[in-house]
Amino acid sequence: MAKHFFSLKSKITLSVSLLLVGILTLTYWGVGWFFEDRIKQTIAAQQFTMVSEIADHVDHHIDQAQQVIIEAARRLPAKAIADAQLAQRYLYKSLGLGIRHIFDNGLFLFSARGQLVAESPFIPGRRGRDYSHRKYFQRTLSQGRPIISAPYFSSQAHGHPALNFTAPIRDSKGGILGVLAGSVDLSKDNFLGELPDIRIGQTGYMSLYNSSGTVIMHPDINRVLQADVPQGASNHFERALAGFEGTGEILDAKGVRMLASFKRLQNTDWVLVASFPLKEAYAPIREAQRYIGLGFCLAILGSLALIWALMKHLVAPLALLTTQVNQFNDRDVPLKPLAIDSADEIGTLAQAFNRMLAEIELREEVKFLQVLIDSIPNPVFYKDAEGKYLGCNLAFEVFMGRRREEIIGCTFYDLAPAEVALDYSRADQELLTKPHGENYQVFEASLADSDGQMREVVFYKATFPDARGQVGGLIGSFVDITHRKNIEKDLVAQKELSENLLQNLATPCFVLDADHSVQFWNRACEEMTGLKASDMIGTQKHWQGFYKEDRACLADLMLDRRNAQTWPARSVTWFSAPTWYATARENRLLPLSTFRI
Repeated sequence: MAKHFFSLKSKITLSVSLLLVGILTLTYWGVGWFFEDRIKQTIAAQQFTMVSEIADHVDHHIDQAQQVIIEAARRLPAKAIADAQLAQRYLYKSLGLGIRHIFDNGLFLFSARGQLVAESPFIPGRRGRDYSHRKYFQRTLSQGRPIISAPYFSSQAHGHPALNFTAPIRDSKGGILGVLAGSVDLSKDNFLGELPDIRIGQTGYMSLYNSSGTVIMHPDINRVLQADVPQGASNHFERALAGFEGTGEILDAKGVRMLASFKRLQNTDWVLVASFPLKEAYAPIREAQRYIGLGFCLAILGSLALIWALMKHLVAPLALLTTQVNQFNDRDVPLKPLAIDSADEIGTLAQAFNRMLAEIELREEVKFLQVLIDSIPNPVFYKDAEGKYLGCNLAFEVFMGRRREEIIGCTFYDLAPAEVALDYSRADQELLTKPHGENYQVFEASLADSDGQMREVVFYKATFPDARGQVGGLIGSFVDITHRKNIEKDLVAQKELSENLLQNLATPCFVLDADHSVQFWNRACEEMTGLKASDMIGTQKHWQGFYKEDRACLADLMLDRRNAQTWPARSVTWFSAPTWYATARENRLLPLSTFRI
């Protein structure tokens, strides 16, 4: 199958073209981002200014309504609390239509116990009803000051969402006699009800929330008194409920991206929100971007045509190099360096090509060395002078339970607990700092394998030099000696068990090695001979327990006989019953029984 050929001219042209396209594209995005950011900031600033002015307007009306209810409470006769008819006439005649227009959901007078004394307009059957459970009533009594309630559903027949402005009624001594409340219907066209009618652009709108996220006013009346902003859906919205004022992009309860401006009211903990759909808010920006993008595309096409014409003229001298390099195509022969030695760009490219050939050969050598290292059954690793792994073999990967790609570039701190890694790092540093001629290290250690099992290993490590002859790192291997260690432990345990058994035997016994030296002398033997084990072990004076002069015991004769016959005996143990002791000492008789262990 024929290969597609791309000339160097085509590659350079393509590279320069891509570079130009990249630069122009980055310029387009950079300039576009700058102007888009500035325009967005302008839109956000204008929207925040607007919502701030509306918030001031609402604050003014809230303050006015609060002052009206405070003044009405101050003027209400104290005796009206106990006289429902007097209180009813006062609400009708004395307060007038102005205050009833502000509080379009009614005026209510409560006793200190929360019972409804009078209301305007009057509704039969409600007088005397207990409203002490209402939070606005409880807060007014507990705080002893005027408050603005959280929105609630009215107990009147219409059941509209409403909120109350309350003020305590005090006697001459300052005690609270009752509470006067003015209620605002959030579904009517009042100073709060006009907010949903305000439009930002064509589809933007105003809404009002309290600090807990409950909707107070919204164009969609069904959302009033609903906490329908998903938690985490908008960081800016959550910040605004916590006190943030400003503008940011949010995701509303219906999943529509909005440009929202937040302004907290001064008289309450409410937050006024101006929401403008991003699609409409940024429509002029998108239109400008389309025109600018079209201009950049035309500029790019013109630049590419010019680059092609220039490259055709400038890269002609490279045709010779192309011809020589092309001779290597489809030939099953070893590659040889190019014989081009010109002092220009062509010569530089030829030298680069020759260096590439050398790198290829080096990589093949490295690959072959890696194959050799992977063939070694024991784990092998090598590190740089900073303790970072440069490579390892397959056995090391299996032992550590990690792939080579996960190991290279890591230190032992990344592969093992810190306390274990610290010990091994100290050992590495000790090796790396050893004087010349002492560039190796052998030691035993414990190491966790891929299953987390602790293994006993012997480390063999040595340093290697870098290109400057300095210590460039270290190479190491280790051998798992866990099985051997376990065998040694078992032998030690068996030896200790045997010695304990012999030591506690009632029968006197001692053990000789192949050189006739005493290796063991039990308590019974001490009692029988009167000779201490500490004086006998390591000596050849066991005859003193049985003879006056130095002469062979039966154990010595058994050892000499076995040695002469090349039996694999390592030691002989002598046993004698205590009842035979007197005869043995007085008549110099040999013990009755000996045997090898």
